[in-house]
Amino acid sequence: MRRLSLAISLVLALAGTSAHAAPAFAAPADPALGELGKTDRRAPFPKPMQGRWREAGDPSVELIVSGGEIVWQGRVVDYDSKEVTQEEGGLTVTLEVWGWERQEALKRSITGLVITPEGEFQIFNPKFAATFERR
Repeated sequence: MRRLSLAISLVLALAGTSAHAAPAFAAPADPALGELGKTDRRAPFPKPMQGRWREAGDPSVELIVSGGEIVWQGRVVDYDSKEVTQEEGGLTVTLEVWGWERQEALKRSITGLVITPEGEFQIFNPKFAATFERR
């Protein structure tokens, strides 16, 4: 009986740990890029994405990336966490929100930012993508 009790305790402890674990943080592959992996909104975006940008096709559309905040079309983008990945020469940041009700709003805003291997800076959501140039 004691073994069963210990086994159940262990299973419950492991289940509780994985269900409430904090996001894993990875060390940066390149210090110039900043933190890679999953981070909360307080962590800054990669350095190459920081600054003031304008849309290549419509210079009146401005994007500002400052620290961990994005301002697009005059509004702060609401998100809870981001995941920064680097593969095949490109750098991608995917934004996430917690709660179903906020996911629809995020889909109408920005869900990700990319610096392509060619050096272009793009933002996207499920319905559009746009290229931006440094202001």
